[in-house]
Amino acid sequence: MKASAQTTANIRLLDTSHNRSDEGREFETPTWHDQGVDDKLGDDGTEMRAEVERIEAQLRHHPGRRAHSQVVDLERAWNTHRNASTNIIALVQAGETDEAMAVELIHWQDDKRTAFLGASDAALHAYVGALSSLIDITRRIVRKQPQDLQTEFGRRLQAVVNVEGASFLRDLRNYLMHVGHAPWVVHAEVTGGHASARLLLRSGDLLLWNNWTAASKAYLHGQEAIYLSVVLPAYWAELHPLYVWLLDDVQRVHVVEIDAANELVRQRNLVLTGGQFEDQASFMAMVQKSVRDYREAQGSGPGIDTAT
Repeated sequence: MKASAQTTANIRLLDTSHNRSDEGREFETPTWHDQGVDDKLGDDGTEMRAEVERIEAQLRHHPGRRAHSQVVDLERAWNTHRNASTNIIALVQAGETDEAMAVELIHWQDDKRTAFLGASDAALHAYVGALSSLIDITRRIVRKQPQDLQTEFGRRLQAVVNVEGASFLRDLRNYLMHVGHAPWVVHAEVTGGHASARLLLRSGDLLLWNNWTAASKAYLHGQEAIYLSVVLPAYWAELHPLYVWLLDDVQRVHVVEIDAANELVRQRNLVLTGGQFEDQASFMAMVQKSVRDYREAQGSGPGIDTAT
């Protein structure tokens, strides 16, 4: 069966929800949008819909789809944490790397102080929330992986666990949930005509809260102040390579299932488009070419809404 141009316009091809590895594998989560399709396909509509539903029934519980979902969940949690890390590190290092900012922090007015500390609080809350979510999602997904991957993850994780202050960063979420904000202190220095300002947390203030874990208490008792401008980059330096490896390895061990699911998606797209298009990229290339041709012929054309 060949789909007409009018029919194709009513078929919803998914805006690719997928993950790409270095080898270019991808998986598109299937959807079905049947509004107006049967009316335009006539006698062939029932047959086409039955075939699509048959393929989607296979995809619904396909191990490749489950594996892809795990990768997407992990990747989104990691990206959220990565963005939160970038933001808070930039803030806590601002007075150390930017002398103009350091001068502002030393001589700031009440409104500027309130704005900066408010931004720091928001960034820190976002960071610890994203870290907690990443830890929980990772634990759930790793438990579903083959034993050799779980073992290797545990071995690599030790480098993160051993970072000085790692337990404190994990516990900081509970502290902020109960206390509400961090006890920020600006430590300013002017040396040789150059100003610097370090944003720190006094350990004594933090220890007024009694529910730190034993490891975090020991860490806080061991130093007068916590310099997040040092702790956060050190933690990131170990966490980043761990998740680069993990995301790649989860895809590697499930490559056969994901490829099989991708083949079902390809078949589905071919059925929906009468054998014309295997994926959204080729479909959109046709749409864009049609619009360009129309505009060349008419001088202008309608806009395209590519949302799905």
